[in-house]
Amino acid sequence: NGDFSAGNTGFTSDYSNIPGNLNGLCEGCYNINSMTPTLWNNCGPLDGDMMVVNGAPILNQEVWCQNITVNPNSNYVFSTWLQTIILPVPQLSFTINGVQIGSVFSGSTVTCMWQEFFSTWSSGSNTSVEICITNQNPIQQGNDFALDDIFFGELCEDHKEFTVTLAPLDLLPPTSPTIDCNNPSTQLIVYPLPVVPGYQYS
Repeated sequence: NGDFSAGNTGFTSDYSNIPGNLNGLCEGCYNINSMTPTLWNNCGPLDGDMMVVNGAPILNQEVWCQNITVNPNSNYVFSTWLQTIILPVPQLSFTINGVQIGSVFSGSTVTCMWQEFFSTWSSGSNTSVEICITNQNPIQQGNDFALDDIFFGELCEDHKEFTVTLAPLDLLPPTSPTIDCNNPSTQLIVYPLPVVPGYQYS
């Protein structure tokens, strides 16, 4: 339920769920909604609903958490979209089993602008973990934000084959400059090559 389309289900939080209008009256509260409270900036979700949060002045408090099963010895990516609703900006971190992964990330100084943040993690011998988004901003006034499209998934490799066709040097126009290999300031002008199937480089 990373996009909150199922409402207030599928996750846990140290914050209190207060349906309706938060309007700054409840520090450390959240609501699942498609629009921010009327007294806040008029910010909307990426799509559908979002988690609207009134940040609390408590470091390392878990805003959003979920227990999941993982494959051992595998690499994962943990990501979320974040928007600042009321300045100062929110500061959050990804944590797994209480240990921070990656750096603390901050929302934009421009309100109502969505930004995506992510970190990677290696599972080691783990087969189940608790993943969390954790508060790192101890400021009480402001620090209001929204989360949407939270994602945690295994990284995979994608392999593609392609052919590189090298064009002969005599295809370059006669106006090309002479390259002086002893003069690093010499600039080479790159001209378009004739149409050749596949990728083209000169």
